[in-house]
This record gives sequence, structure tokens and C-alpha cells, in this order.
Amino acid sequence: MVQSREIKSTRWQRQRYVTLLSGWALTILLLPHTSALADKVVKDQDHNPAQPAESESGLAVWKQNKDQGWAAYNLGKAFQTGSHGAQINGSKAVAFYLIGAKANYAMAQANLGYCYETGLGVEQDLKKAIEWYRTAADQGNRFGQLNYANMLLDEALNLRNETKMLEAKDWYMKAYYQDETLIEAAYGIGLAHSQLPSKSPQDTQLAKRWFALAAAGNHSDAQFALGYLDETAGNNKSAFRLYEMAKKSGSLSAIFNLGRCYEYGIGVAQSHALAKKNYHIAALSGHPESQYSLGLIVYNSGKTEIEFGEAYMWWSLAKKNGMPKASTALQRIQGSRLLSHEGIAAASDAAAKFVQHPPPAKSQTSRFNRTTAHRKEPEVFAAAGFFVSQDGWLITSTKALSLDQQTLTLESGYDISIITEAGTFSVSDSIYISKENNIAAIKVSGEFPPLPLSINNDTPSGTPLYAVSLDTPSAHNFAPQIVKGTVSEHAVSQRDNSTFILNTTEIPDTLSYFMIFDSLGQAVGFSFESDYEQKTELVGLTSNIVKSFLTDNIPNLSLNNEIPKGEPSEIALTDRARQCVATVIVRRK
Repeated sequence: MVQSREIKSTRWQRQRYVTLLSGWALTILLLPHTSALADKVVKDQDHNPAQPAESESGLAVWKQNKDQGWAAYNLGKAFQTGSHGAQINGSKAVAFYLIGAKANYAMAQANLGYCYETGLGVEQDLKKAIEWYRTAADQGNRFGQLNYANMLLDEALNLRNETKMLEAKDWYMKAYYQDETLIEAAYGIGLAHSQLPSKSPQDTQLAKRWFALAAAGNHSDAQFALGYLDETAGNNKSAFRLYEMAKKSGSLSAIFNLGRCYEYGIGVAQSHALAKKNYHIAALSGHPESQYSLGLIVYNSGKTEIEFGEAYMWWSLAKKNGMPKASTALQRIQGSRLLSHEGIAAASDAAAKFVQHPPPAKSQTSRFNRTTAHRKEPEVFAAAGFFVSQDGWLITSTKALSLDQQTLTLESGYDISIITEAGTFSVSDSIYISKENNIAAIKVSGEFPPLPLSINNDTPSGTPLYAVSLDTPSAHNFAPQIVKGTVSEHAVSQRDNSTFILNTTEIPDTLSYFMIFDSLGQAVGFSFESDYEQKTELVGLTSNIVKSFLTDNIPNLSLNNEIPKGEPSEIALTDRARQCVATVIVRRK
């Protein structure tokens, strides 16, 4: 047994020695070409906070410890992107990423996986890509987690494997909760939920919430998916609006669906001219369904051999691109005598000579955008909001959304989306901010059921209350949970009765942004805290403070002061909370 251990140890040492020698040898070959570059790179080093760099300059560390991970990563990134005066060289990027990866630097591992997946500077090898992504993911690297999840879901969708879909979803969640700017992760979660073979109505709702989050970040695939779900549910106007959003990013599927909306009057006034226009845009870029539909519109309105020939050409292209029903259409026109033998030959020749156009804008043609570790995304913040008036005023947390608390209007460079069970809504120009109480009032375009606000400021010690929470708001889970509690005996010491302390059972880490109801079902307070030092204490801002803030800033505000009848059940409270809650997405450009 001892001998076996010694042999195993010796083999490991030999392997490690060979690995280090390989890294050193490669470095010696590349160093004459990179020393000057390293001087530039270290001035703009990109370090992982979990793997802080040494105090020495990057070049010094590089020369003294040639398999140092972060130095190799930065040099690899320079060759991949052409930064710091480097010429783009995929093979050199791979060489340095490999050194960094073997030194256990997670970002180098993630980018090496990207190189193997895409064939950048190395022969494409999906197996190695998965291995390096997983290695980076296991170290907690969000890009490794994201791209590992992408590849898992690719495989799961092809095999219809529910277990792998759920595993991919879990990795997406890990990546997203590290960095909420990773809208690809939000989209992936939505896609996983939407494609589960055993999909339940709850899975569909979760898919919609996650798609909505990604859509708010201008992810065209998510915008299209959300539009499709809205159309399926009969929300045609919302679907049309989302297809238009996705069209701006060049989504061919969205452009096709816009054509279909115009053709059949789905969420918009019927217009065959606009239907034809949208079909034509997507057809030129090789979208087979658009080519077929365009041919059909031209055929149905055609009166001349030229028009029938155009229809024949588009159907020929659609058949070539995998549309089975295009074959039937071609047979129909061949047997109709609407097109001569010469006309058929000319249309066939036109199809053979057709040159496919690039998409009209930057298009997400695949299900995912592969992400490398140097990519920077716009900042995205999410928090719960609660409607307090029927005409669309809601309150939310300024802290959670990183809103500017020095002004009473949004500074330029912000986009705000409000997501409810009824769909996604825009925000008017009105926004009011309370610096003291960490609340903002935002005007949403539309009508919504408001919370009944209590006018009673009396919350003495021992008062039983219900804290109804939205699960982590960026997850778009509109299934609130109830935490029961009583007002603490030391509540009166809190800021002149503007706040109170609610003693509860343990508050789960995933819960935040509470509405606090009394036994009559009125909202008596709100909690916008995102971190709780005491897992059994919840600080609530009284509804009277919220009401005063609103009435001081918003003239002619109509609040819901109606006292609900009878003591509400927990089901009634959660239903009320779900109707009145929204997810507020702030995107800083």
C-alpha cells in the first residue's frame, strides 16, 4: 500500500514537472515578442477580485514567474482583441490562455474554452471547450458558468433531456446571481423552463419572467420569445410590440412574425403591403418561412407571369432551405398553367443565382451569445415595486436600483421597464425620490390594481402583522410568500415612529422587498432593505410615511383607502400582493 502511494505521488510530480516545463518552454519562445506588449498590458490589468494580483508590476511578475495566471490571461486577451497595440493573433492568444489555465486562473480557463468552442486560434474541439468551461465554472467564474450552461442546454435541447435542462438552468442561476448584467443567463433560464418536456403552467410563467428580464436588456431572442408567449396567451398588442423591439436587433424570426401580424391583423391593423415588406426583409436574409409566405402573398395577388415567376422563385428558395410545403406550392403552380415552361426556367435560374443578404442589423442567429471574460455589459438593476394608485404610480427602492438620489428626475442614460403579470410597460417622465427613506415613486403608463394603504399609524408592540415577500425580484417570481410576525417592543425607538421592527420567524436569504399587511388586509408598511443583519427582524417603513411622501410630491393623487371586508386568508393576501407587485428594471447605458 505504501509503495502504491509512492508510485502515485511520483507520477503526479512527473506530470506536474512536464506541465511546468511545457509552460516555460512556450513562454521562452513567445517572450521576445511580448515583453514590450506586457509593459503596456500591465498598465490596464484586468484582475479577478477573487484572485488578486501581486503588488509587483505585471511585467516583473511575468518575467520572474512565467506561468503566472493573471499575467498570461492579460497577454492572451491582448492577442485575442488586438488591444494595447498587439496584432490579433488567435494562436498566441490560445498559447497564453493555456499557460494561465494551467496556472489555475479561472478567466484564462473560461476564455480557453471559448477558443476551443469557436475554433479561435486552435482546431475546434467541443469536448475540450466543455472541460475548460466546467473547470472555470467550478471555481465560481461567472463566464465559465454561463458558457458551460450554454453548452449543456444545447445538448439537452437536441436530446430533449430534462435532467440536463435543469442542470443547465442551475448553472445559469449561479452566473446570473453573481452578475445581473449577464442577460444571456436570464434568457437561458427562460429557455430551459420553456422547453421542459414536463413543463407546467408555473414553468411557463417563470420562462416569461426571465425572458422579460433579458428582453429589458435588449436581448432580441428573449424579446421574440416573450412576444411569442404573449401571442400564445392572446396578448396580441404586447406581442406585436415585442416583435418590433426584436426586429431592431435583426431577429429574422421577429421580422417574419411581424409580417404575419400585419397579414392577419394580430395586434395591429391588417396591411398586406406591410406584411409583404417584412416578409421580403427576412426572405432576402434566407429565412425560409418568410420566403414561403412572401411567395404566397405574391402568388395570391399576382396577375402577370412576372409575378407568378417571382412567387416560384421564392418557393424554390424556401424548398432549398428546408420548407416541405414549398414543394407542394411549386407543384401547384407548375400544374396551373399560370407560368410557362420558359417562365419556370427563368424563375429557377433566378433562384439558383440568388445571393443571400446579411441580416438587416446585428442579429442573434443562434440561441445564445457566447461570452468571453473580457466582455463588458451595461449595468442592470432590479427591484420590486408596488402599485399604490390605479393610474400607475408605484413605489420602489432607490438603493436597490442605484437611482440618483440627488435629483428628482432620472438622469440621461437610463432605461426603465416595469414588468407585471399583465406584461411589460413603459415609464413616463415622472419620478420622485426620497433621500431619507430610500423610496422612489415612478409613474407607469397604464391602469393597475393598487394596494389598500392604511391611514392608521398605530402599530403598538405585539401587533400581529403579515410580511408578504416577492422572491428575489430579478427572478420575476410573481408567487409571493408570507412571513408572519409581531411588532417588537422597541419599535417606538425607531425614528419617531416612521419605522417599526417586526419580529418574525427566520427570513430566507432569497426573500426581500416586503409589503406588510395588518389583520384587515391593509398595507401598513414596506421594507426595502436588501440585507438583514438579524434573520428574525424586519424593519418596516410605515405606510403613513409613504403616503405623506406621495401626497407632498404628486398633486391630485388618488390612493386606495378602501378597508377590505373580513379578515383575509393567506391565499387572499398573496393574490392581492401578486396583483399589485411589479418588477422594476433599470438599465444604465
